Amino acid sequence: MTTDALPLFCSTDLAERIERAELQLITTAAQAAGERVGAGPFVTPIAGGAACYAEEGSPLNKIVGLGFGGMPSRDALDEIEQAFAARDTPTQVELSNLADPAIGAALTARGYQLM
Repeated sequence: MTTDALPLFCSTDLAERIERAELQLITTAAQAAGERVGAGPFVTPIAGGAACYAEEGSPLNKIVGLGFGGMPSRDALDEIEQAFAARDTPTQVELSNLADPAIGAALTARGYQLM
């Protein structure tokens, strides 16, 4: 059986464009939540991405856009993890499988688990 279907994979350039679009969407929504609910929400830039917290239970509460803008520093990750912990929210990272593999290894070394 033959097919003319296109492969389900993309280039690193396309993956980076997708990550940038998601980064813009998530940061804009988290900032809007900050205007709506007041104190609590944050958007913190980190290594080309951002850590975002909108409100309790929000799917926007995560780090997005990592993997295409350098390695996040240990201090930056410490600060972000503390900000999430202060809100009783786990630190979650959405990391593209085409991102710099060193970031995944560094997060694993910090105790993050692939889910």
